[in-house]
Amino acid sequence: MSHPLTRAVVAGALAGALLVTLAAGGCASGPGDDSSIGPTVQLAPQWEEHGHALIYAGPGLSPGTTAWTVPTILPRGTYRVVSRRGDVTRMVDGQRVELDGNPMREVRVMLSFGMVDLYAVDERFVVGAK
Repeated sequence: MSHPLTRAVVAGALAGALLVTLAAGGCASGPGDDSSIGPTVQLAPQWEEHGHALIYAGPGLSPGTTAWTVPTILPRGTYRVVSRRGDVTRMVDGQRVELDGNPMREVRVMLSFGMVDLYAVDERFVVGAK
């Protein structure tokens, strides 16, 4: 049987280690990391009807990345991943997703840590998309 004071010390040490780990990760790249964000893009009117916010799915496969799930409710088509902050919308470099209309298929994208406000927008609504 362990002593209550020993359990408190161990719990405090674990909590301290967790806080140090979280603080170190936050220093490396906080919200607003724009290293993978491309140029500002213009979206056609009513793009919100043909796009959807990505769903945060936790840490990515490699350090410094996060996983995002593309909603399966989107219809078949090609989508671009954009970051939107206020009135400014920027393309996330190299992120294009093809959806085949299968609601059982899970589609994830791995992005740099700290990216927020991400959307999958139908490519037809991205003005000047190649």
